[in-house]
Amino acid sequence: FVHDLREPLPLENHYDAIFNFFTSFGYFDDHKDNQKAFNTFAGGLKEEGLLVLDFFNPTYILANLVPTETVERDGISFQIKRWSEAGYLYKSIDFTDNGQNYSFVEKVELVAKNNFIAYAAQAGFTLVDLKGDYRLAPFDEAVSPRMIFVWAKTKTTTKI
Repeated sequence: FVHDLREPLPLENHYDAIFNFFTSFGYFDDHKDNQKAFNTFAGGLKEEGLLVLDFFNPTYILANLVPTETVERDGISFQIKRWSEAGYLYKSIDFTDNGQNYSFVEKVELVAKNNFIAYAAQAGFTLVDLKGDYRLAPFDEAVSPRMIFVWAKTKTTTKI
């Protein structure tokens, strides 16, 4: 189903695991919405359920940013530009196909590792593991292209 992560899931305390892959995060204009998304993840998970979130490593991406490139696909030349500004990473893609000009811009927040950890902790998660790529190598801030977090929803305690 399609769902806005800033709103509670239709089923609370229902899921054993929630997966958020391929930088499907960081598209909000208001930073407070990041916390809302983590609260939504926590609300949907069963006690001790797992949240796996995959996001690019901003430190690595900025150090290895390719500012401009041209990519040829099926006879179409794509001009790609990348830059960072005001805490966001931008990518523009311009091309012409059948005489028609196209231009697209993507924008994603440069969410740091410590910000993710803080959002998760505030939502009631405990960090279980952090990997640095799709081969699940250990995370290294300088050389890991990805941050693949595994969090567990903290078991709630009942006060007597």
